[in-house]
Amino acid sequence: MTTYDEWNRALVEFFVSRGAMDIEGMGPQTVKTLIEKGFIRDEADVFYLQPEPLLELERFAEKKVENLMASIEAARHRPLARLITALGIPGVGSTVAALLADRYRSIDALRQTPADELEDVAGIGSVLAPELIAWFSDPYNRQLLEKLRAAGVNMQGAAREKSSDALDGLTFVLTGTLPTLTRDDAARLIEAHGGKVVSTVSKKTSYVLMGDSPGSKADKAAKLGVSIIGEAELMQLIQTS
Repeated sequence: MTTYDEWNRALVEFFVSRGAMDIEGMGPQTVKTLIEKGFIRDEADVFYLQPEPLLELERFAEKKVENLMASIEAARHRPLARLITALGIPGVGSTVAALLADRYRSIDALRQTPADELEDVAGIGSVLAPELIAWFSDPYNRQLLEKLRAAGVNMQGAAREKSSDALDGLTFVLTGTLPTLTRDDAARLIEAHGGKVVSTVSKKTSYVLMGDSPGSKADKAAKLGVSIIGEAELMQLIQTS
């Protein structure tokens, strides 16, 4: 049976790992030592470490501690997507974390998003949305976020550059392979001009942007009478609005 310390150690190890907050000098053995000595109990405690007590530990030479503290300080300023990845939310890897950071731009905005809106986000859907809601609803996780905030950890994304309001109020669903744009590029283009990209077709959908080899979304759009356009029509909408 996994003990609390073993479970917590795994969370901290992931949090500080290269693909997450990338804190150099906090490998598994260092994390294990710091938990055993009572220096940290959760991920946020990493940002409250002080150099003087660490210097008293075995194998914590002055240079090692100096480098560790510098890496911890750098981690406070990691991009929002890194923090979302590091939280260890089930099903949320770096790709989904980047999508969420780009869409919501802050931990607070993401935390306050209702389940039905999350389900409609391309790449999230009805399976992952409940995991996000459950994670942000957990009192332990809420407390963890407040500790991270108090420690000065970045919880904001970079401001999205808006090119125009040409697609303001319009909702798009993407399907198939486009001639020149990847799906991610198309989503970013639509959002840069004020549009919104969702994952499912409904009567509220303004357009389905369709490329080669479309899926069932195109059939559903046709049944609902939703306009289906290609990449060229999208560009025309942007340029003529």
